[in-house]
Amino acid sequence: MNNNDHIVNQILQEKEGVEKPRTIKLSDQALKSIMMLINRCILEERSAIGELQELNFAATNSGLVCVNPPTVKIGNDLLQEIIKMREEDAGL
Repeated sequence: MNNNDHIVNQILQEKEGVEKPRTIKLSDQALKSIMMLINRCILEERSAIGELQELNFAATNSGLVCVNPPTVKIGNDLLQEIIKMREEDAGL
């Protein structure tokens, strides 16, 4: 338990009827959604803060899942370049 957890628990113990908060991890899907959004914003040279605040998550057995993951649109030129790189990697 880190110092912040200890402080939160102490505050909550002073209030009656408040349950101790439980921790939950991000699922791989949620983590990838966040990273995709951040990478897209870096490429577009703009802040990711507003879009990060718009992400919604649901608790599942595998952790938090992003219910509105970001989309990434790529142009035809980039798509053709990716296909060519994959073909070269596969030796086609």
